[in-house]
Amino acid sequence: MGQWEAHTMKGPALIIVILSLLMIFMLSGESSAISALSFRQALLQNRLIKNHYEAESQLSILKWKLMGDLQVHKNRNNNQSLEEEDSEERYRADGRVQTLTSEDFMVKTQINDAFRGLNLQGEISQSRALAFKRLQQVDEGEELVFIDELSRYTQNNDAYDISAYDPYDLPRKSSMEYGEEIYWIPELREFVDLALVDQQENPESLRQLVRPFIPDGVRLSRNLKSSFFSADINEIMMRLNLAEDEILQVKQARTAWFEESIALEESIPELLPRIKRFFSFKESGVYLLKVKVSDQEGLNTVVHEEILQLNNRGPKRFGKFKGMQYWRRTSF
Repeated sequence: MGQWEAHTMKGPALIIVILSLLMIFMLSGESSAISALSFRQALLQNRLIKNHYEAESQLSILKWKLMGDLQVHKNRNNNQSLEEEDSEERYRADGRVQTLTSEDFMVKTQINDAFRGLNLQGEISQSRALAFKRLQQVDEGEELVFIDELSRYTQNNDAYDISAYDPYDLPRKSSMEYGEEIYWIPELREFVDLALVDQQENPESLRQLVRPFIPDGVRLSRNLKSSFFSADINEIMMRLNLAEDEILQVKQARTAWFEESIALEESIPELLPRIKRFFSFKESGVYLLKVKVSDQEGLNTVVHEEILQLNNRGPKRFGKFKGMQYWRRTSF
């Protein structure tokens, strides 16, 4: 009888042993997977931190090189051919991208004039709203809901219907403080469809169509023209009302400037008078510096942007200001 009972217990015991081994193997595998995942996350975080430090360093270098260029080169006209300049490397707000590579990093730097895009600072009065409509070539009498909502957003009037706003995006009822507030305005898609005619050209086009706001206490004209080489192609198309063949000519002329420093007098002399009516080639003194750092494979990208005002040419240019003033810093 005892032998029979011992024999019948072998089956359940074997099953228990097998299940125990399976659980051990599963836990070991899960532990290995968690360890590998933790290692990859730590490695990724370490690379991101290194890229942040590199971006910070490159932004500081770019800033002081621009300051040095301002000291040496008084003429800040960004429409001069290469043969008219010194052969040394220049740092100008002309929108061209410089690429630097090393064993660990790929760095892209860009200097733009911050004065580009639409000026949304201050209260958007009815007259300014009409000007925006004309800029977007809207027929007289045609309704453009976004521009009307933009005007209402900044005006202190309790009679406006606010039902189209989300609970946390109610009208400011005063001047905008940040350009990103444009994303809160109802019917933004209507503006995007009209303004971003060439949406594939630059995914940041909408962001570039809003001019940085001048901080309180800064003495600077708010009527400065947009910088031609720093402006987004969509703004150029809006302001100049270009035909299809002219758009192609302008794109090719900008590429020729970015790559070979060929002045517009040589590339598109017939369009230059119209361009000068709406755009400027002289630096405003307010710069948008952008540094993009990634691994050699193009991964773990970090971007640092800085808007600052520089003046190294004496107090006459910007009142009594001389030196460096920071407007805004962004990292992502």
